[in-house]
Amino acid sequence: MRVLIVEDYVDVAVGLEHIVQDGGHETRSAVTAEEALEIALAWPPDFVLLDIGLPNMNGYTLAWKLRQELGLSEVKIFVMSGDPADQAREKVARIDGHLMKPLDLKVVVDLLEQHRPALDRSPAGRPGRS
Repeated sequence: MRVLIVEDYVDVAVGLEHIVQDGGHETRSAVTAEEALEIALAWPPDFVLLDIGLPNMNGYTLAWKLRQELGLSEVKIFVMSGDPADQAREKVARIDGHLMKPLDLKVVVDLLEQHRPALDRSPAGRPGRS
């Protein structure tokens, strides 16, 4: 799977990249919402691990933009947050799930494996791929 990691703490993003890549997935990382949009446009992900507390744009707005503006309606988006109150906004942003920080890395690995078979991996079934 293609996994986009959006996390403004570089050390956390790098650690997640290693874990995700060890699971056999491709990764790209972004530290800002703007960078994430650019990456997603050029490299449509299957799965997004998205920090809520980003500079200049919160993760919920970014999730909405990924789905509505970029047309990535099938992408799985899981937000990462340390605040349980953030879960109330997930329905509006069409979030698929919530991971509490600090992250349990086994939960991340299991989550990716759980969603791997549910995705259409054919290039024709994905916008922006040839």
